[in-house]
Amino acid sequence: MAIYMRPLLMFIFLILSVASQSHAQALPPLVHQLNLDDGSAYDATTGQTGTVSGTLVGAFDRFGIQNGATFFQSSNQTNQGTGIKLSKSTSYPDAYNTKFTVSVWVYCDLADSIPSGPVPFPTGSIYEQIFNLHDQNRVLNYNGIAKNWATLGLDRYIKNTAGVYSNWYLWNYEPIQFDQRGWYHIITTASQYFTRIYMYKPDGNMVCGMTYMGTQSIDNNFIVTLGAYSMEGGSAIAYMDDFKMYSDTVSKAQVQQIHNNDLVPPGSSPRPVTGKIYRIKNVNSGLYLSLTDFNWTDDNDAVQRPERYAGSSCLWQVIPLSSGNVRIKNVFNGKLLALASYSTDNGIRVSVWERESPTTPDARWHLIDAPNGSFRLQNAYSGKFAVVKDALPTEWANIIQYDSGEENSQWIFEEVSLPDFSEDKDFFIVNKRSGLTTTLTSYGLSNGTGINQNSDGYAGATQVWKLKKDDKGLYQMISKLTDKQLQVNDASFDNGALITQWDQGDYIQGKWRIFEPSYSNSSNRCYYIANANSGKIMVITGGSTTSGDPIFQWSGEDGMNGAWSFQESNTTPVLAPGKVYRIVNRNSGQYLSLSDFNNDNNTAAKQNIEAFSGAGHLFKLIKDGEGRYDIVNFYTGKSLQLDNSVANLSADEVGLRQKKQQQNDYQKWIISELRSTPGYFHISNALTGKPIVVQNASSAYGAQVFQYWENGPNGDWQFQEVDITPKVNGQVLTQAGFSNKHSGMFLDLSPRNSTNGAAAVQILELEVFGWNLWNLNRQADGKYQLFNSMTNKLLAVEFSSLDNGAVIWQWQANQTAANGRWIIFQAAAPNQDYWRIANENSGKYAIVNNSTSSSSAVVQWNYGGADGALWVPHVATPSSSNTSALSMKNSLSVPNNPDTHQLEASTLVSPNGDGNNDKFIIKNIEYYPNNSIKIFDKVGRVLYSKKRYANDWDASINGSLLSEGTYYYVIDPGDGSPTIKGFINVIRN
Repeated sequence: MAIYMRPLLMFIFLILSVASQSHAQALPPLVHQLNLDDGSAYDATTGQTGTVSGTLVGAFDRFGIQNGATFFQSSNQTNQGTGIKLSKSTSYPDAYNTKFTVSVWVYCDLADSIPSGPVPFPTGSIYEQIFNLHDQNRVLNYNGIAKNWATLGLDRYIKNTAGVYSNWYLWNYEPIQFDQRGWYHIITTASQYFTRIYMYKPDGNMVCGMTYMGTQSIDNNFIVTLGAYSMEGGSAIAYMDDFKMYSDTVSKAQVQQIHNNDLVPPGSSPRPVTGKIYRIKNVNSGLYLSLTDFNWTDDNDAVQRPERYAGSSCLWQVIPLSSGNVRIKNVFNGKLLALASYSTDNGIRVSVWERESPTTPDARWHLIDAPNGSFRLQNAYSGKFAVVKDALPTEWANIIQYDSGEENSQWIFEEVSLPDFSEDKDFFIVNKRSGLTTTLTSYGLSNGTGINQNSDGYAGATQVWKLKKDDKGLYQMISKLTDKQLQVNDASFDNGALITQWDQGDYIQGKWRIFEPSYSNSSNRCYYIANANSGKIMVITGGSTTSGDPIFQWSGEDGMNGAWSFQESNTTPVLAPGKVYRIVNRNSGQYLSLSDFNNDNNTAAKQNIEAFSGAGHLFKLIKDGEGRYDIVNFYTGKSLQLDNSVANLSADEVGLRQKKQQQNDYQKWIISELRSTPGYFHISNALTGKPIVVQNASSAYGAQVFQYWENGPNGDWQFQEVDITPKVNGQVLTQAGFSNKHSGMFLDLSPRNSTNGAAAVQILELEVFGWNLWNLNRQADGKYQLFNSMTNKLLAVEFSSLDNGAVIWQWQANQTAANGRWIIFQAAAPNQDYWRIANENSGKYAIVNNSTSSSSAVVQWNYGGADGALWVPHVATPSSSNTSALSMKNSLSVPNNPDTHQLEASTLVSPNGDGNNDKFIIKNIEYYPNNSIKIFDKVGRVLYSKKRYANDWDASINGSLLSEGTYYYVIDPGDGSPTIKGFINVIRN
């Protein structure tokens, strides 16, 4: 390729003075600096004088600043050119001790004749040089940018082993070549033992070479030249900027630092940043740099448009080049802002082209600072500016190049905010104008199903979307229900083209650019959703606010009908593994439950109150890898699913049944929080997308639950966490007694022996031998076995009966039988201070049937509405006065100031005058001056009561000692703390 290159020639006579210094982290001191601004003949540096000959003219520098660089023009193109002589009288040290770094910017108009091998220097032919320095007699020699040798060369003279100066001749080929048009940054660092050359090309790439090519001998020029002043056949035309010489060598990191420092124009506005996306707004019109057509063809005219009509064609990226120029790339089609034709004429159209080649300077621009943080865009090829034609303020006005212009040539770069949505979350995509949600049409599951807008009461899982971002920042919008992605039908570019779902894939019409419009803010966050193929945005038909109207693509929006919010579908309340929930219907207030007390397959789901539900209204949620759930009954261990005996599972009113867990979609559920009613959720089938509802919005006990396309509050559900770990004052129990709410008596055995079949009963007294104390053996699934602390036998339902009234008794321990396993859970409001005990085999409650008599049986029953089905757990603690005795703390009692003044009552009174246990002692009672106590017998009669008790009762009533036995007390601390209940044993001897 033979093309003409304007030579980069300047003559500088320079006597070098370089001090030897050691390396440092900071850059070495500058010993010479020539800014070369304004076409000045000489830039003063310390201790130097200068003379100039020839013509110097100010030129645009690498930042596009007029007179920021110097153009050197020779009056004699063949022999003699312009030069600057810098001199200093100080003698120089030995050359081989010299350390230095030189940095200079030079401009190459056209590259020419890339050599394929070494070319000796000098030769007798005409050559053109950037600069020419050599260090024979302490002067360094560079060679390069010749018409025939468009690479960078270097001569260095150092002493050889014989003490004679000899030449290291370096000539760098690929990749150090002047094969691009624009500003090059050359940095050379040298010492006695090495020479390294670094060069940044106009495209921003850094190349570097270090080569030893043997020795050559050339004449000693005793000069440093930039150009060919008085050199043989040397032409002398050059652009140059920012010559610097440092006093030491530098590392590669410091080379990068020098380069980075030189890329920032002094006093400039903040420059656009690589990797960010911008809108470019014209100062005069307030409209945005956009494209005429939404297509991917070359020569697509640049025009100005309002952002709401421009889609993603008004989005641009700025790519800085090492020369200080930039490329401006359209985000929609990836093409570069350039000239419609290679011309320097005014009026040439600005358009976009596929011009990634480094030899296309018309696709490069200078960003020139303008008022108020704006920039003028100057084309690197023509030197003219991008302006709005005729300074028109109207839409569709063309962008052209022109050599002048005021505000119509000024542009503001507005950074575009981009979201970073998590792939692990689910979203509703809500139109900002209508407030309605993006929905799959008619619960469609197949490819080609369109989307419309709808309320959150009519759509179930068809409104839940996942977002997946690729490495280009484009998103796939994927239905949580169907696992298909939204795309523009037939990859159309047309306005009105439908948006449909299709199988997932890496195709461009199924990718979307999501970005904020300029009017979005923290209090009203919204986004445009532009198709990556067409550049057009997702909108609602005619700005409609009607449910069911379709969504399609259009070139622009009208009144925010193309603005969308992404609202997270918050499933946090149902994400915790191992937790148990009640699922309560918003309309009826009743719980999702099983219709029968058994664990058979096909048991139907219904709604019911807790009293009629037993353990059948407790559910666990197991989340799979796709974010879907199994809803597993905690009592039976089986999952809710659609009734698969129905031929068409997508039909309305298909009921729910429990079955063994499988991996069928009709047994999976998508749980999504309602936008309109936070805290309530839709439970939609993963196969059909339809939500579950209560039949006819009924409030009746036992009403059926099935799937249906439409729902109001009867399809809204709340998840209430259930505590299945009995505790007292936050202490998890491994041993407990249970008192019945109705009778106040404790779960005990009759007869009190180890016989299999001893019945569970309620007994008022709490014996010291622990017959009413139970060891709680928690199973891996959260259920319990209850072993009597005296017999170590298991509490179970007789003969695994499912009947109401079946006796609960003790039996020889069987570690696997369901009738000997119990679900202990906190009751629902208003009984949340109590606990229920349900059998795993039957799901029914352990109750006392309205009896207050001691030794009344405890049985199982399917109705738990009375207080007899509610229990209070108690902590058992050893007594300090009798190691065999046990005192019971009620779970509702909270000791006052437990760290210092906790009340502790003795469990033994023996009034025999020996000074031990003669009185009923309550430790710390003196701290409760308003206290009162009552003493009861076994049938609940009050035997003794006193206010402001002072540890003075001796187990006597009206002067007569009580008979031996067990009695019961109630202590009221009198400070608002809960009462404390317990027992006392009276012993005579």
